[in-house]
Amino acid sequence: MERLMPDNWGILQANITYRLQLDKGRQHGRAVFQRLSRSLTSNLQLRTGRKRCQEFPIRLPSCVMDYFEPIDLSLNFTLAGEVIPDSKGLRPILNEYTETSQTYKLLFQMDCGLDNKCEDYLRICFNFSGGDMVVIGRATVLIATVVLENAHEDSSNTQLNFLHPSYFSFKKISMVQESSVQIVCSDQQNDRLMASGSLRCAVNPPVFKKGSRVMFNTVFDITATGIEETSANFTITATSENSVRIKNESSYTRSMLLRYAVNVAASGIEYTRHLNFTAGHQEERLVKHSYQVENLAPRSLPIRVKLTFPTRIGDKSLWNVTVTQGTPGNRSICQPLAQRLAAVQSETVREAQDYVRLDCGIALCTELLCEVAVLEEHGVVIFHLKGELMSAAIAELKVKKLLLISKVSLSYDGEKYVDISEVTAPFKEVTLETEVEVMEEVNRLPMIIGGSIGGLLLLIVLIIVFYKALHSSDFSNGIITLTRQISST
Repeated sequence: MERLMPDNWGILQANITYRLQLDKGRQHGRAVFQRLSRSLTSNLQLRTGRKRCQEFPIRLPSCVMDYFEPIDLSLNFTLAGEVIPDSKGLRPILNEYTETSQTYKLLFQMDCGLDNKCEDYLRICFNFSGGDMVVIGRATVLIATVVLENAHEDSSNTQLNFLHPSYFSFKKISMVQESSVQIVCSDQQNDRLMASGSLRCAVNPPVFKKGSRVMFNTVFDITATGIEETSANFTITATSENSVRIKNESSYTRSMLLRYAVNVAASGIEYTRHLNFTAGHQEERLVKHSYQVENLAPRSLPIRVKLTFPTRIGDKSLWNVTVTQGTPGNRSICQPLAQRLAAVQSETVREAQDYVRLDCGIALCTELLCEVAVLEEHGVVIFHLKGELMSAAIAELKVKKLLLISKVSLSYDGEKYVDISEVTAPFKEVTLETEVEVMEEVNRLPMIIGGSIGGLLLLIVLIIVFYKALHSSDFSNGIITLTRQISST
């Protein structure tokens, strides 16, 4: 305590009350005073011309996580002067311009080698828990398992910067292995970054120590709508505030394949079950096969529908098919794809009662490929195969029973879509069958002639028998006796 202006009052005295605080403003302090408190209050008597000093030991925990930032030591004091003898109540007062609070920095000595410059070596790698293919619509979350290590000196304010598609939204961090390293990804800036497909996470702030290693899962929710890409890149970069860094493994990029879950099924909904022809007659019968293709998933997609049906046997027309579509929406364009012909095989008919399969194994088939540009979610498209079946072509096969078979097959872009339903898997290819029987015409003329001759012979026999009976004596006496009885009665 010193005078600001000279006077003749001799030695001046005052009492000072002061308060010391360590790491003021931090939620968790790094140092304490001897009584394990981060603050203390004390008094001291001061006199002009004399200095007074007091010492207060400061203790540190065994492990200080943050030793890049200095510890703040805050001092606040007040001064109360004592009455000056023979001064009629005068007291020394503190100059109004004197600072009554002060903050001091207690620096750490960095362990950064001989050059005293910390050089970190952040190494990052990661993979996806479900592999490098994500099926949108089946998977609801994406889990990236991240491994980060510091292979050199301490790293200051280490951060991980995620760059990913915007349809992945950050959900949470979970540790794979127990670790004292903390990963903090929640702040207000991240709310703005995530909308553009970015995420920033602090690694054990403020110091990620040398030799440290951490493994954790980063979980992202997947938005299933409005996505059409077939691949995506995911990048994680590790940064720090160190002035010297080894960066050759501080960034890692991984590509993933995007596939979309679909569920499409075909079914036969209406068809001609049975018809017959009469052998030796030129006849035609109308045959109809109707198929329904349904999208059972909540995602629209383009599909290909292949319709296969027999049209000729040899040089004779078999089934004159016209293909029409039964639904007004989801229009398709159908183009001839191919025609396939196979020779008739005699072993097809094993027993007389067996039906011969009238398909592409013995007939010339027509294949139509119908492109449905967009089959809407839960949408339906119906195909009608309708036409006259010709008996002349069937006669070429010389069989009595046949199964007229048509088939529908579904396909789509396998590089983009994945069928996820095991229940509808058998309904990607469906057939319909119409039983055809060739009936032999019955010749009734021999029966008529035989019946007429037989009747005539029977009549002749009856006449002869009656004639002989009429001329016999027993027969005459019986007639006379019967006449008398009738008369007497």
